Amino acid sequence: MHIVRRALDAFALRFSVAEQRLSDLTLVRHPVNTVGSFFNPLWLSEFGIEPRSIMDIGSYDAFDAIRLKQQYPQARVMAFEADPDLFTVVNRNASENGVVAVQCAVGSMDGYLGWYQSKTADSVGSQGSFFPHAKQIPGIFQSKAQTEVQVTRLDTYCLQNSIDEIDLIHIDVEGAEYEVLTGLGDIRPKMIFLEMIARQTWKGARSSADLHRLLTRLGYVLAGDFRSDRLYVRADVVIEQLSNPVPA
Repeated sequence: MHIVRRALDAFALRFSVAEQRLSDLTLVRHPVNTVGSFFNPLWLSEFGIEPRSIMDIGSYDAFDAIRLKQQYPQARVMAFEADPDLFTVVNRNASENGVVAVQCAVGSMDGYLGWYQSKTADSVGSQGSFFPHAKQIPGIFQSKAQTEVQVTRLDTYCLQNSIDEIDLIHIDVEGAEYEVLTGLGDIRPKMIFLEMIARQTWKGARSSADLHRLLTRLGYVLAGDFRSDRLYVRADVVIEQLSNPVPA
């Protein structure tokens, strides 16, 4: 009886430890960013990545692209924005800070697609998407009619712009994350940070479980779960970091 009890106690302890690690899943040491997106640029350095190519997809006002450029001035940073009104802001901010502004959506095809423009109460563009809202989001007003926007696959963009590797893609595309990832083709960025909403916010969008399964198949490890956002790192980069950790 004592042997059985000790075995059960040991199992309970292991389960408790595993449960704690699952509830606070992270392979990174630095905390989330508190201004802009949760992505902390220092996470790249933690994995020994000296980025040469960074893509901010769904850039909004280029704020995150600019702070990434400031942290890694040697990197080529590109800010993609589909909203025709917001792109004016992105283009101005990007050009003043050494960031390349690209006016198009990113998806699983090249060409043109219908896109729902959204605005806030003060008429600032926000949360535009390929998908209609499943229900009204407080403070966000989505157009009933679609606007046609240019779309590019990332592998096509890289081929056309002589980019042979992507170090980071930072994705905030309101439900179209799966389409962005399938548009990578054979390209495997070292690090992927993306918004991942658990509840079904957009009609027709793929679920967070679909995204996780896809990224696992593509060879990525979940390196940080921050509720609405997740950080994935290519498995070989994780193995290298665990074998040769970068000093804190």
